[in-house]
Amino acid sequence: MKKRVALILAVVLLLYSSMVVASPNNAKEVVIDLELSTSVKTIPKGPDPYIEYLTANLSFVPQNYSGQEVISRYTEPQAMTEGRDLYYRWDAPVPNQMFIKLNTQVKNRNTIPKIKPTGFPFNAPKELEAYTSASETIDSNDPAIIRQASILATGETDLFSTVFNIAKWTKTNVKYNLSTMTAKASQKASWVLQNRQ
Repeated sequence: MKKRVALILAVVLLLYSSMVVASPNNAKEVVIDLELSTSVKTIPKGPDPYIEYLTANLSFVPQNYSGQEVISRYTEPQAMTEGRDLYYRWDAPVPNQMFIKLNTQVKNRNTIPKIKPTGFPFNAPKELEAYTSASETIDSNDPAIIRQASILATGETDLFSTVFNIAKWTKTNVKYNLSTMTAKASQKASWVLQNRQ
């Protein structure tokens, strides 16, 4: 058990040294007004250039999914929807007078998914052993890592609560600094624990 808790602490410490543990937004929902526009330029070549028609597609358009609702969408010129993309078409366009416009209103809900309780201590499946073993940087077999992980896991019977406690402790006790964001700056989890950075 101590080894698994130590591994979790080592992984969290290592990950924390390269990212911030974000706090959830307190808003239940947010409505976003998104406006995207661009012009389409053509370069005439030859003695009498002519464009019969021109098409353009716009990908990565806001979609409805769990937690997000597209309230309204306005396109100019009117676009056709095909799959997840918008397609614009100009027949006999006047060069350099074409543009694309998309106005969308999107409602995002801050939904926290329900997590199925997982008992702790947790016995990882055999196929995960390669990812849960100590390594040069994730030195989960270090006595100080094992000791701190054991303290943070004391009395816990749920894996999520245990991981949450470790992440919360890391956020509170390890100083995050973007100036160390290089591969050469990576330190062992035991170093991060000792130096709190």
